[in-house]
Amino acid sequence: MVFRFRFSCLLHTSLINSTKMPDVTSDLQLMVDKPLIFLHNPTISDLPSAGFQLKDDLFTRDQEYASLLDAYRRFKSGSLELATISGSSGVGKSYIMSQLSRSITLDNGIIMSVKFNQLKHADPSPALVSILNDYCSTFIETNDSAYVKIFASKLREVFAEDVHHLVKILPNLTKIIGCVATDVTSRQDYVNGHKKMVYQIAQFVQAISNCSKKTVTLSLDDVHWADEFSLAVLEQIIIMSPTNKGIFLIACYRDEEMNSYHPFRKIIDICSEHDVEITTLHLECVDKSTVNTTVSELLSLSPRLVRSLSGKS
Repeated sequence: MVFRFRFSCLLHTSLINSTKMPDVTSDLQLMVDKPLIFLHNPTISDLPSAGFQLKDDLFTRDQEYASLLDAYRRFKSGSLELATISGSSGVGKSYIMSQLSRSITLDNGIIMSVKFNQLKHADPSPALVSILNDYCSTFIETNDSAYVKIFASKLREVFAEDVHHLVKILPNLTKIIGCVATDVTSRQDYVNGHKKMVYQIAQFVQAISNCSKKTVTLSLDDVHWADEFSLAVLEQIIIMSPTNKGIFLIACYRDEEMNSYHPFRKIIDICSEHDVEITTLHLECVDKSTVNTTVSELLSLSPRLVRSLSGKS
């Protein structure tokens, strides 16, 4: 019934506006192929409070998304994996990463998402450290008490008397292992405290992975703005990976911000040296035809009616 009504309106409008018959045929085919979109009359009440939003479809990104899923599946099978997504600003890197993160979460995996900030000095705490400190808080809420005790015991075993140094870096860790003495004087001479901190944070991330039956993913957004400490930890994690349960690494960056001398290039080289499988994706801007399709489906209107909105002549 709805189709007949829309067909009658379309035919009437086409005759009045002298619309070409191929366009009419194309419109009718869309109604048949996608009735939930093109036989639907959106109203103001249908709009979300945030306005128009993209549907879950990854327009023209299916191939790239499939490559990321393949990398994740290889990782689950025991392969060491790094996936990088590059492209210009606004091309959709963060979006495709968020979709992958959602799939991993549905697969019951652990996601630690780090978004680096261009204004590094606004927050003196390294980005990765902040995320791990927050993770310590949510760990209690998302795991049963028995597993919390097992993890706490493992941490005390791994770090021994140095656990108090880790607590200084990650204060929320006390929620997992309880209070520790912070005035303990280690017998080791910490000539290079920075390297020791890097090593301990990498150890902590590996402990999360080794103790869990779930996969662990580090998602690094805008890695071109990564701070020196976080990149050093990432390097140490990769070096440790062959002798530990692996961690799936995914990073995105802007082409214009990543020159040949950027520190993250060293991370990629280290991955190659340690037999880490690297999946490299480069996203180009979508063409006008794809933009036209996207706008058409958002508005539930024929593609020919929204060409001026998408810049397609």
